[in-house]
Formats: sequence, C-alpha cells, structure tokens
Amino acid sequence: MEFRRSGQSNQRRRRVLKDDPTAAAEEGSVEGSSRKGRGASPLRQYSDHALAEHQLRVTDLIPQRPWTYSVLLLSGLFAIVMTQTLFLHHSLAERIVGRNNLPALDPTRSGSVAGWISSMLLGLAAVCSVLVFSLRRHKIDDYRGRYRVWLPVAAMLLIASLDASTGLHRAGRGLLEIVAKRYGQGASLGSHPHFWWVSICLFCTTLVGLRLAVEMRRSRAAVTKLFLAFACYVSLACVEWNLLVPGLGELTIVAGSAARLLGDLCLCFATATYARYVYLDAQGIIAARRLAREKKRRDAIAEKLARKQAAAEKKAAAAEAALAAKAAKVGAAISASDKESPAVTNVERTEKAAATAKPGNGKSEGNSEQRGAAPQQAKPGPLAGRGSLAQAPPPDVEDDEDDEDDDGDTSLSRSERRRLKKLQRRDMRKAA
Repeated sequence: MEFRRSGQSNQRRRRVLKDDPTAAAEEGSVEGSSRKGRGASPLRQYSDHALAEHQLRVTDLIPQRPWTYSVLLLSGLFAIVMTQTLFLHHSLAERIVGRNNLPALDPTRSGSVAGWISSMLLGLAAVCSVLVFSLRRHKIDDYRGRYRVWLPVAAMLLIASLDASTGLHRAGRGLLEIVAKRYGQGASLGSHPHFWWVSICLFCTTLVGLRLAVEMRRSRAAVTKLFLAFACYVSLACVEWNLLVPGLGELTIVAGSAARLLGDLCLCFATATYARYVYLDAQGIIAARRLAREKKRRDAIAEKLARKQAAAEKKAAAAEAALAAKAAKVGAAISASDKESPAVTNVERTEKAAATAKPGNGKSEGNSEQRGAAPQQAKPGPLAGRGSLAQAPPPDVEDDEDDEDDDGDTSLSRSERRRLKKLQRRDMRKAA
C-alpha cells in the first residue's frame, strides 16, 4: 500500500512539473548546479563586457568632440614650446651633467626629443590616413577609386616618421652631394647641393599637399590646417636657405625646429580632422547637418521676403489712408461750400428745368428769319433782382445744357443731338 502511494505521488509530481515551465526551469538549474558540483568547468572565464561587441572599435579612436581637439592642440603646442625652451637653456644643464651628455635636447641631432615628437605626430597622421582609407573605400560614388591615394600617403608619412627619429634624410643629402661633386662641377648644383636638396624636398611636399587638398576639399577645416602645415614647411625651407634669421646661431636652430614641429602638428590635425569628417559623413550626420543648414537658409530667405511684403503692404495701406483722408477733406470742403450758397444752386437747377421744358418764348415765328434774329430775353421772374442769375440763358447755352442733360444717349454724336434739338424746337414753334 505504501509503495502505491509513493508511486501515485511521484506521478502527480511529474504532471505538475510538466504543466509548470517555471518549475521545470528551476529543476534544470538545480541539475546544472549539481553537475557543476560534480566537477564540470564553465566554458567562459570572463564576463560579458569582454565580448567583441562591447570593445572599442578602431574608428572610436577618431576624436569627435571639438574640446578633444582643443586639448590635443594645446598639448602639442605645449610640448613644442617646452622642447625649444629646454634647448635655449641647455647650457645650465650641461654645466651639471656635461656638454656631451645631453644630445636629446639638441633638435639637430638624431634621437632628440624634438625628433621623437615629430616622429609621433607623423605616425599619428599615418594612422589617420589608414582610417580614412578604411572608410573611404566604401563610398558609393567613388567610381575611379580615388580613395587609394591614402595608402601611398600613409606610407610616405611612415617613412617621414622614421626619418624624423633616425635622421635617415642625411643619407639622401650625402648622396646628392656626391652626385654634385662628380657631375656638377662648375654648375649651381655643385656649388649649392644643400639648396637643391631642400628644393627637392619642398617640391615633393608641395605635390603631396596639392593632392591631399583636392582630396580634402569637402572639409574646409582640414584644408585650412593642411595649408598651415604647408606654410610651416615653406618657413622651414626659408630657414634652411638662410633667408630668415640668418647668422643668429641658436635662434636659427630654434626657428627651424619650431617650424618643422608646427608643420607636423598641423599635418596630423589635418588628417585627423578629415578622418572625423569621413566618419561623420559615413554615418549620415554631415548630410543631416547640410539639410538643416539649407532649411535654415530657406527659412531666413522666406522670413526676409515676408518682412519685405509686410513693409510693402504697410506702405500701400498708408498711401490708401492718405488718399482717403484727402478725399474726405475735399468732400468736406465741397459740402461746406454747398451749405454756404444753397439758394444759388436751387436757382440754377430751376432755370435748367425751365429751359428744358420751354425752349421757346411762347410767341415764336416759324419762318427762317427767326433763326437769324437776336434772341429775346426771358420775362423777369421772382428773382429778377439777383442780377445775372435772373436772366435767361441764350439759346446756345440752352443747347449746351440740353446736351449735358442728354449725355445718357450715347448712340448719337453731340452734333446730331444738337441738330435734333433744333428741329424739335422749330417744330414746336411752328405748332405754336
């Protein structure tokens, strides 16, 4: 009996666990813990933060914020200033350590601090060039593959970095001097080999700079920094040609070293700035900013046009108000004059009505002699004492007034209407 009870209870427990997934999960975890306890080792010994999706990418090394560029720029300038300051005051250290024990402070020697800083800047510029290449090769509209220029540029920058730290350029200068002595006797090449070496270096730098300027033309900040670097390299060439601060000893060395370091710093920042531009352009941020600026410009133009239109409407409204005020003023003057002489206007209206109703004098003759006779004066009316207003108008005036009254008939000309009026008056006289 007890065996059956235990079997029934176990069967009921299996049904409950089958219906409840939470309990099944708990049971699985318990089984897993028991297996681990028996000696099973886990497959991973690091947390999820060590996974690849949580690690920094190479493009994350590109500075994104302006204050980061400001800090880096100030750091580079501080390093350059400190290097030149230590060289100017190296005599104090030489008294303590020894004159030949501080070659690191002399920018003209290999392995100096200035050479190391220049090598680091050129190396960072090469890294930025590789990052630009890795992003630019995915550009859709670059059908001719202009992005490939960044690989030779990166190689040149690496060679320049190696030369800055080891002084490899001295080998090329020596080779040019040997060629000048052997094949350039009596020519300018033989007398000025150093001048031609600096000229060749400046020419190559100019070609590379122009090609990079064409590549960076979409980023104004990068192009500006590139031209600043070129200006620094031109200043370095002028110092090497003894065109700037000639014959000043240590100041000449400081000027040349500072010009070279500033040129390397500007070149590094130019490549870094363009790498940032390419990264933001690949993410669509540059296009969004361009659309925002275009929308802002259109809104400014629309607002300007709206202001001009509002000013024109205001001016037109002011002109209309001035015309209305002028018309009101003229109307007020006319009404005032009518109020001053109402009797005269009534007399004129009465005389016009009488002349229209009775064109003759009452005893007119129907022959042709009457037309040539002088017109008879009208009988004096109740207003005969008012002078010329009491006299009847002559026939011509009556004709003109009749013409004015008949202006509504526009089918006949003025002469025809006048002739018809004369005929009507003639017939009325004959009938009388």
